[in-house]
Amino acid sequence: MKQILFYFLIILGIINIHAQNASIKKDSLVIEHRKLVLKAKNTGEKIILRWAPDSPGAWHISNNKGYMIERLAYKEDANLFDTGYQLMTPDTLKPWALDKWELIANEASGDKYAAIAAQAIHGKRNLADPSNTNSSFLQKANELNSLYGFSLLAAEFSRNAAIASALRFEDSDIDPTMNYVYRVYSNAASEFYPIDTAYVMLKGNEITKTEIPIIDKVEESEKFIVLKWDRAYKDDFSAWYIERSLDNGKTFQRLNDDPYIHSVGKNQRADYIVYRDSVKQLYKKQQYRIIGINTFAELSEPSPVVIAMGRDKTPPPTPRNVKAEQTNTNGLKITWDADEVEDLKGFYITKSTSVGSKEELITKELLSRNTRSYIDNSYDQLKNNWYQIYAIDTVGNAIVSYPTFGSVRDDFAPEKPIQVGGKIDTLGVVKLDWKLGKEKDLFGYHVYMANAKDHVFARLTAKPIRDTIFTDTITLKVLTEDIYYKIKAVDIKGNVSEYSKILTLKKPDIVPPTAPVFNNYHVLKNGIQLAWAPSTSHDIKIHYLYRKEVKATAWELIYRTESLKNQDTYIDKSTKASITYQYKIVAEDDDGLQTEGVYIITLTAIDFSVPTAVKNINISLNKEQKQAVLKWMYPKKGAFTFIVFRAVNGGGFNIIKTLESGQTQYIDKNIKLNTDYEYTIQVQYPEQKKSGFSPIKKLKSKR
Repeated sequence: MKQILFYFLIILGIINIHAQNASIKKDSLVIEHRKLVLKAKNTGEKIILRWAPDSPGAWHISNNKGYMIERLAYKEDANLFDTGYQLMTPDTLKPWALDKWELIANEASGDKYAAIAAQAIHGKRNLADPSNTNSSFLQKANELNSLYGFSLLAAEFSRNAAIASALRFEDSDIDPTMNYVYRVYSNAASEFYPIDTAYVMLKGNEITKTEIPIIDKVEESEKFIVLKWDRAYKDDFSAWYIERSLDNGKTFQRLNDDPYIHSVGKNQRADYIVYRDSVKQLYKKQQYRIIGINTFAELSEPSPVVIAMGRDKTPPPTPRNVKAEQTNTNGLKITWDADEVEDLKGFYITKSTSVGSKEELITKELLSRNTRSYIDNSYDQLKNNWYQIYAIDTVGNAIVSYPTFGSVRDDFAPEKPIQVGGKIDTLGVVKLDWKLGKEKDLFGYHVYMANAKDHVFARLTAKPIRDTIFTDTITLKVLTEDIYYKIKAVDIKGNVSEYSKILTLKKPDIVPPTAPVFNNYHVLKNGIQLAWAPSTSHDIKIHYLYRKEVKATAWELIYRTESLKNQDTYIDKSTKASITYQYKIVAEDDDGLQTEGVYIITLTAIDFSVPTAVKNINISLNKEQKQAVLKWMYPKKGAFTFIVFRAVNGGGFNIIKTLESGQTQYIDKNIKLNTDYEYTIQVQYPEQKKSGFSPIKKLKSKR
């Protein structure tokens, strides 16, 4: 009895018996929904129902109020709404009274689980004694949890205990042609302590089969044999019996008197149920099988048998003081020490190129137990040689030494890299390439760079690169036009070659030249003379001079020069008089980049010719009207004006009238008699260009 109680306490300490429950709110009070967990089995002769409340509280009050079971029987094609539930328990189903328990819980019955269930339901406890104020609320809660767990586990392992605990019902009145729906509910359910009704559906002609478990894994060692099987069986079985045969399967002995329950922590995960059996004798075959106990207190068929035995798993002592030294050009000598033990059988030696990489067995046959040295004539002078010694005992247990490096001398540097080439794109990405060296021990390359051939070359690679291409990134917005690279080869021993030939790469020019500046100009009779200071950029190749009329949109190239003098000039002789022009000078470098943001100068070509003057003026006097009439002729047509000047009595000339070009007559209405007048006319063209004065005509007005 003590042992089974021990198992129950383990289960209660590890399994969380409180299910995740729904909750409702009643005003400000949060009420948790409890439920009944219901399972059913059709044996063909009867249908067995097994249920359990999902909380200690629901179990406790349901023991007092009892359970009700109803059944709905229907044909496959029947309308369920036409069929009603039938009460299967006219009397409330409650746990038996204590005196009735004595029929199944006595020593003669041999049902210890019935005794446990009776004690859990009817035994003396603190929570039933309100006057017991010495017991804290937490202690009472823990006691209720324990009693709840004892009762449920007893019902799992004993049919009688389940029936007497009101947690099992057997319906023998079944018809194979009918289908059945059962529902079980607690009379203790109320508005403030809801307990959900449980439902289950079965077909009368479908027999419920009990799963046969399988042992999935067996682990053998010197002290224990470990059996493992899938934890998914927990849905079918509550506990297990483990059986062992020492006579080749003729008889089996049960290894556990009480059902075996393999528990894991609340937050732990385990894929397998594990049972460990101690080994009494090595290399003696033993057969094992398992039997599951389901929730209906039934035993499954035994699992298929697995065979196992205790085995020697202790390897011999580890080889130590392992050394690998070059004795000559043809071999590396490996030596080691090892303790003499009775079951030592011999040694194997493996080799690899690095610690942890794939090992190659170099001793095709096992070396004798007395061997302590070996010469490897197959070592690779061009690679690392790491050795490990495996000690093997008579049953195949092995242990390996720490890796030991076999040092090989190599003082020869590789040849310097050749056929080094490269290019730079407009984003400043440099791509270098070179020919792969022929050395077998070639490990990689270092790349070096400088901004001038006579500068110190800086190494760009932190460690040798294992390729014949290299990508670098440089800035292009600098004054230097070229960049320089050199390459060195490195072998696996760290020997470094000479530099390759210097590779000179021209940087793509992305910086346009500075703009040239107009610094003087002259408007001459034969054209417009322009002077400018050329671009100050060092890579200038040519200057272009462009012109356009001020209202035009297209520029015309009128002059180009490759002269880089500090001062350059050009006379534009193709100008037209009185036309306004715009000029710009553009510089271009040796990469074809042209000036951005050029300066523009605006100039007007002056017409230095003198317009034709009026040659003759005819004047007549109208004394009666006191008017002088001037008439003249002018051979030109166009946009100009006639300016009429007059002098009175030998005084200075003043403008008295300005006439449009089509008017060649003027009447001076402001004439006084006995006064001397002089007249002359001047032609004025646009932009203040004027002709000379016409010959002066005199007029004397007499009475």
